[in-house]
Amino acid sequence: MSEVKCIKYDIIKEDIDTTLHKLLWDIQFDLISVPRELRSFARHNDVPVFQMKVEIFEEDDIIVNISYMYPCERYIKSILSMAERNEYYVISTSGYNMIQANEWHHLMTLKSDHIQVETTGMGQYLLMNFEFKFKVINNIRFKYESPNLKTRYNFQTFFITSLFSDVVLISNDGKEFKVHKIMLASQSDVFCAHISHDTCEAITNTIKSPFDAEVLEAVLSYIYGDKVVGIHKTTEQILIAADFYHIDGLKSLCEQELCQRINIENAVTLLELADAHNAVKLKNDALNFIKDNRADMIIKTTAWAELKSVHIVKLLFEAVKCGKECNVIYYECEFGTFFVA
Repeated sequence: MSEVKCIKYDIIKEDIDTTLHKLLWDIQFDLISVPRELRSFARHNDVPVFQMKVEIFEEDDIIVNISYMYPCERYIKSILSMAERNEYYVISTSGYNMIQANEWHHLMTLKSDHIQVETTGMGQYLLMNFEFKFKVINNIRFKYESPNLKTRYNFQTFFITSLFSDVVLISNDGKEFKVHKIMLASQSDVFCAHISHDTCEAITNTIKSPFDAEVLEAVLSYIYGDKVVGIHKTTEQILIAADFYHIDGLKSLCEQELCQRINIENAVTLLELADAHNAVKLKNDALNFIKDNRADMIIKTTAWAELKSVHIVKLLFEAVKCGKECNVIYYECEFGTFFVA
């Protein structure tokens, strides 16, 4: 039997104009029988609100398209979390998008390596469990444009299927991605430079990347669908790649993720990362964290002991001096012993 079922639905009012909808969905799909499309309502207090549609396509691999419908015209930001094969994935849009009432809107496309298929005596079943979070702006007069989204269309299916691809992007570890010049050039002036001049890449339609496949796939996922798969796993490397390719929207997403993780052990490391890649928000948040009376603990960390940048040491001293005007604090690192009065 195939079914899509919302097993939990909570609505949390965040402020006067914004509500957070949290929905937990179970999806079971019989891969042998029809139909190849399922729909289901999510009800809150017996009132149908969100509707979910799941479509299955089988070519060389299994491909799953998931779409949603909302009964009102709203600005919506979506965040999807899923556990799969002992790993945890988070897919998030970078900003709010206007959706039309009672029309289907693409949420995500999954391919076989993110899908669990269970074989039983009764046949083959596709099993998925997702948590969807939708932030909804209820005041339609509120105008919010995703600052980095250069297209309102979602081309993720073209990335998954490689349909009409015209260039091959090769990762540092040898994986090939069949992609589209127009998508790369529209989101990154670095990619545009690779393919718009009389270069080897333009002639051979092949671009070699210095980044591993996992990081490159996250970059491409953002370019094609304004979503990032698994951003929590390799956030630092994705930020470096976003800075390298001049993809500001993706870089901003990585900064937001890392700012939530700042702690005593990693504050210095994240400050170094932010300074090296001009991540202004992350740099400011890390400095503020250090300045907030935590310096005496941070100087005991491994990151402090291994610090090699004089520039970062100066930044830290300035931050601590602003935070503790009346104390004399001594620090030891690779450069010797320093004090801030």
